[in-house]
Amino acid sequence: MLGIKKTGYRENIWNGVGGKVEKGETSEQGIVREAREETTTRPMNFWEVAQLNALHRYKNGSVQHFVHVYLCDEWEGEFEPTKEFSPRWRKREDIPYDRMWEDTKLWLPQVLGGNKVYGEFTYNTDDTLETHQIEIVEELPRL
Repeated sequence: MLGIKKTGYRENIWNGVGGKVEKGETSEQGIVREAREETTTRPMNFWEVAQLNALHRYKNGSVQHFVHVYLCDEWEGEFEPTKEFSPRWRKREDIPYDRMWEDTKLWLPQVLGGNKVYGEFTYNTDDTLETHQIEIVEELPRL
């Protein structure tokens, strides 16, 4: 399940469920909260498959994003659109990579193929991918 981001920065981009981890939350608690807020579901069985370190350069400075990526195969509730996110099921061969962040095109096929991934990405001020490095790993570090 992917979805279209309906609000904020990079609106109309296809993405997975997610957002910022709030103070005092673990990344696991954050994904449960974000899933409820964005899709009205509660993930029950999920596991981390990637860690991504992305530097976004802007004219007035830079922002570093450290992203934990999870897959889920069991949840409670029905996927419903919210004000932030419009969830939609896609077959693997129909994933709209041309409407996603450039780095997603590089790591998502690896993750869906059963690999664990660590990636580092740098974006220019125009949101184009400047540099990238992806490593297939046996285990992800515990952060």
